[in-house]
Amino acid sequence: MPDPDKDSVLVLSTDGGWRGAALARRTSGSGLECAELAGFAREVWTLDPPPPARPLVALYFERGSYRLASDAFRYRGRGGWQPLTGTGLAADSSGLLAAGRGRAGGARCLARPRNDSSDLQVEDSVAQMKATQLRSEDGFALALVLMALVVLAAIATAAAVAAVGQLRAAGMAGRVVSARAAALGGVERILAGTVGPPVAEVGGAAVDMAADSLGGTGLRRVRDLRISREFHLLVGEAALGGGARVRVARVAWWMDPESRVAGHRAVVESGSVSASADAFLLADSLLAGRPGVAACDSVQLLADTMGADTVPATGPLPSPPEWGAGSDGPAFEGPRIGWLGAAMLAALADLDLSGGGELAPACPECWSGLVFGLGRVRVVGPGKGVLAIDGDLIVESGVAWTGLVLVSGDVILEPGSELLGLLRAGGQVTLGTDAVVDGSACAALKALKAATSLSRPIALPGRSWIGPLPPGAE
Repeated sequence: MPDPDKDSVLVLSTDGGWRGAALARRTSGSGLECAELAGFAREVWTLDPPPPARPLVALYFERGSYRLASDAFRYRGRGGWQPLTGTGLAADSSGLLAAGRGRAGGARCLARPRNDSSDLQVEDSVAQMKATQLRSEDGFALALVLMALVVLAAIATAAAVAAVGQLRAAGMAGRVVSARAAALGGVERILAGTVGPPVAEVGGAAVDMAADSLGGTGLRRVRDLRISREFHLLVGEAALGGGARVRVARVAWWMDPESRVAGHRAVVESGSVSASADAFLLADSLLAGRPGVAACDSVQLLADTMGADTVPATGPLPSPPEWGAGSDGPAFEGPRIGWLGAAMLAALADLDLSGGGELAPACPECWSGLVFGLGRVRVVGPGKGVLAIDGDLIVESGVAWTGLVLVSGDVILEPGSELLGLLRAGGQVTLGTDAVVDGSACAALKALKAATSLSRPIALPGRSWIGPLPPGAE
């Protein structure tokens, strides 16, 4: 996890793991040749400690502070005060101004004349004084009533201003929430409905995958930023009714057939191999053409990784995420193709043999796509394609299979059987008399390309969302 006391990052590497690191240094990367995405800047980050595998995505955690300014809720980091909401918040304020002061009645002093015959005049003066006091008290009460009315009017005005501000804030918050839901829904729709190879190129600009209007006044779109051959950043963006623009992003894995084939470090990768003296394990023509399979030596990635007879006939099983569960969870304990586990392979299969049994393709010369089996599967007829078995596999005598074979358990090639392609098995591989495994990267590549159901973006298991991205990210 990131360090709360300093600027730090969470880094996603090519092995699918997230790791925390301190951000030791950051400099401008304007001269870098890398993918461009509107609203993002190019920078070079120095991490401590460096990630053990090639980094793909980093979540940046910056120390800073927050405040409610006059127009938005803002965050202050290296880039100054950046708005986290739309700039539409009204400042709720009210004041009470004095409307005037009441005037108290004056006192009147009356002196009793020395002439005792003036008693009647004195009584009249007292009566007048009492009447004057009554009028003064009436005026003071009227002033108090006026002051109370002014106070009540000020309170009502302040309440109205606060209510209007709250309505505006609630409306803006509602638009932000709706926009975020629309952006999330756009990304999920792409993940659920996209089939086929990606259009975006590594190092190229983001490619629009979908765009539509929202309620007549809003807009939503989803873009694909390809950050490596098999990892993509799906960025969803939405805005409603002039509200703040909301962006979210999710890391997705999208199978690249060339990368899958290049990941094989031997023609047969398994726990062990037992071959009879008359069996054949060939690794001298991996990129050469075969009947019905074109040569693939022009594919640069394969030429770099498998050319010049650098791949042996047999080798150990690779580590996750190529093979095995590791820390990826029980979903990857069986056969896997990258981040496609056994359950997903079964769901995407063109031919499902979940109950085990015999496999005899109806069209031996056709590419069958993906064939998935569970338990013990016996191939009794020739075929072509990707063969994924969560269990054991037997290839009957005289039967040939062309393509890519992935088996979680043991594999038995009976006498005279043949496999043209690449083989990966979690258990033991046994070759009978005259059985042949003819290594062909081209046959495996052809099989993966023909399995079109596998070519789709899938969310990276575990942590994959890296948004929302604030409006001030530009």
